[in-house]
Amino acid sequence: MLFPAGSQPIAAPRPAPVEPAPAPASDPFADFATTQAPPAAVTESQQPAAPVHADLPAEEPPRKRKKRDSAPDASEEKPASKLTPAPLGTEKGKLPTALIAVSVYALLATAVALYGLFFKAGEKLEPGHPLSTIPDNFGEFDPATRKKVALYRFPVDGELPPDQRAGLGGKITVGQMEVHPLRVEKRRLAVVTEPVKGEPRTEATRTAALVLTLRVKNNFDQSIYPMDPAFTRRSVGDDRPITRLVVNKTTILPGGALTWPPGAAVRKQYEQQQANDYTPLGPGETRDYVVFTDYNSQAQKLIRAAEDSPDALQWRVQIRRAPVKFRGKEVPVTAVVGVDFRASEVKDPEEKKPAKG
Repeated sequence: MLFPAGSQPIAAPRPAPVEPAPAPASDPFADFATTQAPPAAVTESQQPAAPVHADLPAEEPPRKRKKRDSAPDASEEKPASKLTPAPLGTEKGKLPTALIAVSVYALLATAVALYGLFFKAGEKLEPGHPLSTIPDNFGEFDPATRKKVALYRFPVDGELPPDQRAGLGGKITVGQMEVHPLRVEKRRLAVVTEPVKGEPRTEATRTAALVLTLRVKNNFDQSIYPMDPAFTRRSVGDDRPITRLVVNKTTILPGGALTWPPGAAVRKQYEQQQANDYTPLGPGETRDYVVFTDYNSQAQKLIRAAEDSPDALQWRVQIRRAPVKFRGKEVPVTAVVGVDFRASEVKDPEEKKPAKG
């Protein structure tokens, strides 16, 4: 529209909507910072204000057409600049709603994936029994880095398959670990305590415990700690370790004799034959490990019940195995192996033998 010479443009009412492009305020998505104008309207001369979004060019065509009719002053362009949304992530440091929603979804999806990794029947790491792939999420040695006791929310007393159990003198293969149960004996323990300050000391227990000796071979191409003091820790309250001596369905002696983690003044505590447990088992190496029951008064009752039992006993032992692959990643896991034996096979080195006549 042309104005007579010497006259000023009238601010209101505005000219009739004869322009082909609608004003940005009529766009129902103009209030969302994540919505961009159709990409076809971007010209080659315009540069994006951020790597992921270009400045909205919706106002450029109307301004170019206005220049052909009359040169608008600066006051006419201010409303258009206020309606131009800022690129994502640039408005006063606030995260856009869509990005927050995607982040929350990613966290939920990760949690669901981890749950399904270990506990859903449809997400199996590998063919085999569930007790052959228990999450390795706590312990003294790597890969666990937290000294935290975990309460398992799945049954650990289920029947073990034949390939995860053997008698004394037999062999169990779990992944790339070979386990050979050697013997069960009844003897007193020699407990070594290494304080934070001072010299180590060794003390013998007043009463005997049952001790299982295992010979473990590492066929993995990396070093590993098959046994862990967390696996054989003393059972306290509701904390019942997976490692346990099963006399029958109602008589179970869980855990071992040593508290884990030890007190603040103790660096580490172990039975004398566990001294090498703090050195990883290298590829191709073989080493003997011991697992033992508690020796307190309650344990003594259960030990006597085991000695008098006519049925087969089973020592269920949690060991660390080589990681398993799942969706292209290595997942640290442990396994449970069962050692079947009878009371008659328990050796007692301190038992007095009858004199020969």
